[in-house]
Amino acid sequence: MGKLIPQAHGGAINRIQKGEICNPYGRPPKTLTGILKKLKEAGYERVTRAGVIEAYELLLTLDEGRLRTSISDKKQPMIVRIVGKAMLKKNGAEMLERMLDRAHGKPKQELEVMDKTSIERLEEQIKNLYDERREDAGTGLDIVP
Repeated sequence: MGKLIPQAHGGAINRIQKGEICNPYGRPPKTLTGILKKLKEAGYERVTRAGVIEAYELLLTLDEGRLRTSISDKKQPMIVRIVGKAMLKKNGAEMLERMLDRAHGKPKQELEVMDKTSIERLEEQIKNLYDERREDAGTGLDIVP
């Protein structure tokens, strides 16, 4: 056994002697690794992207009664129970939108890109409008450039 060295706060440190083994059983296995190993041995599998998409698509087709039954069934996978509860809440439309985005992707948005000539043309139009307003201001009209 090691030597106890008293500390100022009232506790003590256990100093081991050279050659002494303080952890004879070694480092314990990582908790998550052990849990994952046990789950795989019990027949549980990793969920794939395709599996999530399929689950979402099937949940979208359920009627309210069947969805409520699935939510209360403790043997259903958690994704079915959690997503099903979210679908039935007041903001269920948001959940449906997220499910559709996950399963089928967000709708594509078009973006208009202006090239250099388009920008030059736009600058020319702005300059012409500015010049027209300045000319109109000289005729007595109340147009401020």
